[in-house]
Amino acid sequence: NREAEDQYLQFVESYEDKSELLSMVEEAKRGILRVRYIKRKLSVMGIFKAYDIRGRYPGEVDESLALRIGHATARYLKGRSIAVGRDVRQSAPAILRSVVEGVTRAGADVLEIGMCTTPMLYFAVGKYELDGGIMVTASHNPPDWIGFKICREKAFPIGERTGLKEIERLSEEPAGKEKGSIE
Repeated sequence: NREAEDQYLQFVESYEDKSELLSMVEEAKRGILRVRYIKRKLSVMGIFKAYDIRGRYPGEVDESLALRIGHATARYLKGRSIAVGRDVRQSAPAILRSVVEGVTRAGADVLEIGMCTTPMLYFAVGKYELDGGIMVTASHNPPDWIGFKICREKAFPIGERTGLKEIERLSEEPAGKEKGSIE
């Protein structure tokens, strides 16, 4: 590593046009940032599956993405009332809080049902005639994974052919600032 540093310093010292060198460094930085953006984008796109959203926490799914997914889901459903529940994973409470924040920022009200199973969340959506629901879970995946199962009114699950692709697209946009309520 020291040898590489020495070679770098020799290169910099021998370069006559320092402004061109600085320009090359800036271009390299922009390239690195583009590569990071593309990697993050591919990582996010990779978490949207056929019937749910799931990935490793916090590398692929974190609180920021959860907020955007909550917001995107509420916008997609054009919902005024959305149930949100979670499973027992360690990351689930923090992810749930972010989902709730995203949903309320879209102007929708949240019925937070806490720790539950996916069928319990679907039951709540149907029983209380809500516009949809978001279950924070990664189902059968290892404990370091987290994700979301989403349903619309009458507890119809949302998959890639029934709206998940649109939720993915909407989740790339920043969340709004409206405020719904939390029950």
